[in-house]
Amino acid sequence: MDGMSLRVGIGFAILQALSTQSPEDIYLLGCRNEQSGNKAIDELRKTGFQGHVSVLQLDVTSDQSIKTAVEQVDARHGHLDGKHFLIHG
Repeated sequence: MDGMSLRVGIGFAILQALSTQSPEDIYLLGCRNEQSGNKAIDELRKTGFQGHVSVLQLDVTSDQSIKTAVEQVDARHGHLDGKHFLIHG
């Protein structure tokens, strides 16, 4: 996602589709750069996205980043289930 607009990525399309079907669910946008993730959320909101979404800093090539992300999800949400979704942007 870094350096690329979320509007052209599959993460953008997935978030739009899921939020249309389940606007009450919680979405976590996993991306390497938190600032880029927040910009992507701003773009998503411009399309009318009303769901609850937040950035989860995550570099899937780094074991430490994955461990930290898991700890953050546990601390914030307790778990991922049918109402919490992680989308990697």
